[in-house]
Amino acid sequence: MGELDNTVSERYVSTKEASAICGIDQASITRWCRSKFFGAKVGGRYIIDRLDLDMIVKKRGNPNFHKPEYQNELARKRRDSRISAQELADKLQVACDNAEGASDNAEVGGIMMGRKIR
Repeated sequence: MGELDNTVSERYVSTKEASAICGIDQASITRWCRSKFFGAKVGGRYIIDRLDLDMIVKKRGNPNFHKPEYQNELARKRRDSRISAQELADKLQVACDNAEGASDNAEVGGIMMGRKIR
């Protein structure tokens, strides 16, 4: 794949990909392309600029937002990205220990994560 191919594939999407991004069925996306609302026909298929899709999603919102499956997927992603309270406490302790060790050589202390450094 050449540099031009990479640029095209990063900037433009198929009607199927556009459908997934916008949360609109593929037939509607194809119909909008046929009516020249956006997109271009290349080699018998329509391609759509990602910038155009971003504008549509920002203007109209994502119609999937209220669907339970979409909400469940968002919740799962949020859950997977969280850390436990114990992990947070451990990380804070390590950061504070490192800061306290570093301040032994410093003349003036500071505040880190709400704890005074001596």
